[in-house]
Amino acid sequence: MKISRLPRVVPTVVLTVLLMVQTPTLLAERADRERPLQIEADRLDYDDLNKVNVFNGRVSLSKGSLLIRADRIVLREERDGTQNAIATGRPATLRQRRDASTESWVEGQGERIEWDSRSEIATFSQKAQLRRLDGARVVDDVQGGRIRYNTGTEIYEVDGAGATSTPDNPNGRVRVTIQPRAQRSARE
Repeated sequence: MKISRLPRVVPTVVLTVLLMVQTPTLLAERADRERPLQIEADRLDYDDLNKVNVFNGRVSLSKGSLLIRADRIVLREERDGTQNAIATGRPATLRQRRDASTESWVEGQGERIEWDSRSEIATFSQKAQLRRLDGARVVDDVQGGRIRYNTGTEIYEVDGAGATSTPDNPNGRVRVTIQPRAQRSARE
């Protein structure tokens, strides 16, 4: 009995079809880069010569699924059109949908958030906290003095220097809570 093999092109076609089906999901929030920046505030002071905007009072900055809320945001536009923002508040907050799922989010807060649209890095400082959520469920919770989060790669670094002591964390060190992941069934 002769066993025929699949032509070499079949695995390539299957892989291409799978990528075509998955690509909209994987790239859904990467489109945030192409979205316009929208800001609302009680007051704006604008310096056209230096391309500096100072927003005060209940400030809300959004770009696609990215949302930063603060008492004050100083926004600078670079020559290449990218923006840098420094948000301050008690606390200033950031929320952005992750690419993995429409119900998966990252939320962060600190008294200061520095956001760079070119590098896609948000740095939280002074009572910094970052949470990954799956729907309403907190999957990871990270606290420290300074958290540097790359929204493009979803990699973060946490430094305990300057971390605030709390009853739950009297030494003010980096503190991480990782929830158990759902167990896969034996059939998978």
